[in-house]
Amino acid sequence: MKYQVVHNAAVLFRLTDQEAETLANKAGLTLYSDKPFSDALEEILQKYGIKGSSCYKRTTISERMYQYIAKGRKPTKETVLALSLSLDLKLEEIEMLLKNAGYVFSKALPNDMVIFYMLTHRQECKAPLLFHVNEVLQELELPLLVTR
Repeated sequence: MKYQVVHNAAVLFRLTDQEAETLANKAGLTLYSDKPFSDALEEILQKYGIKGSSCYKRTTISERMYQYIAKGRKPTKETVLALSLSLDLKLEEIEMLLKNAGYVFSKALPNDMVIFYMLTHRQECKAPLLFHVNEVLQELELPLLVTR
């Protein structure tokens, strides 16, 4: 839906590709990805020696959600972030996974800014990062990172 709005605005206002990407980024989206999300996730899992079956056991996603992703379907931004935080990935890896799912961090979105801040200050977190992020989001009355 949001992609369609960005596309329609780009056509209506005759935006260049760069201008359309900037507009998408403000909405927390990207129009360009390097590879399918499932391939990018598999690459990360191989890098850390995590098998698919232990991925969903180790993270906050269900086996059903993992199979959904493995079949090439695009997860929500919240799912990508929850999965990434559960795996304790580095910021660059999270940004790469987000991009391959069609998302980016946006300074215009409060949730994104809270998560980005927590990622860049993770040494201050006592609890596992996902739980700490969700505590802060709850305190600020913002949507929590959960998987569907």
